[in-house]
Amino acid sequence: YEKSEIVIRTYAGMENMWQNYMRYSFEYGSGFGKPREVMLEVWRDSQKHWQTFGRYDLAYNFRGKITQETRATWSESHNRWIPGVRYLVSYRRDQKTQDIEQRWDNTTRRWINNIRNVFDYDDNTGEVSEETKYRWNRANEDWSFEKRFLYTDIKPDEAEG
Repeated sequence: YEKSEIVIRTYAGMENMWQNYMRYSFEYGSGFGKPREVMLEVWRDSQKHWQTFGRYDLAYNFRGKITQETRATWSESHNRWIPGVRYLVSYRRDQKTQDIEQRWDNTTRRWINNIRNVFDYDDNTGEVSEETKYRWNRANEDWSFEKRFLYTDIKPDEAEG
């Protein structure tokens, strides 16, 4: 079943009561499947109401994997959504091959690359064997290598033997 909302509450021990903290509300494109939009609200205890805070817009591939997630923050003073970050994800079958984080640039009014993670998999196990992180170099307008993580299923006590 599809959830219409999730409410997160915190416990105030001194008052011995639960208090609203955050609420996620979900909108579904055709009424079924995965949510297309998630609204984030924070509880304003002084006014006793939920205040709009953020929004996630989601897109999926035919396998139901998220291919794009765009996050925006509501600006009360501007009375509009301010884009913040966008994630672009690529897959080969069910395996994530890369994800790219982009940041909104208000000056140029466009998305700017920030971080790129590339994933390689072990052909035998299907598990991630390597992750390479790149950072966007604005001067060169290209990705610059930052670091590489190698994964193994060898446990520390096996390596010492």
